[in-house]
Amino acid sequence: MQQTWIMNYGETRGTAPAITTVLPRPLPGLMAQDIMPWELRLGDVVPFDDGVGRPVLDIRAVGGGRRGKCLIFSGVPPLLVSRRLTVYRSCSSVTTQPVPARPAAIV
Repeated sequence: MQQTWIMNYGETRGTAPAITTVLPRPLPGLMAQDIMPWELRLGDVVPFDDGVGRPVLDIRAVGGGRRGKCLIFSGVPPLLVSRRLTVYRSCSSVTTQPVPARPAAIV
């Protein structure tokens, strides 16, 4: 059986790239969002301090409730996230069309 090591943010320093808040250049079609661990979705791109954005491949709950999540990435040991973090998500669902205004009643 293969053993999986779960590292938190502090333990990744010096051993593997660590999660950061911003990528050196924006990713086309993605926008940054600050989210809590329970709002994570597969495919969210997490920025790392080596300048690479890695998509979340798997999410596993850690402990009881919704506090901590174990994130699986390609080429990086699994990481435990239990606080707000910045991810990049597709902005294709965001519309640039103005919302039509309803006529106001004059009283």
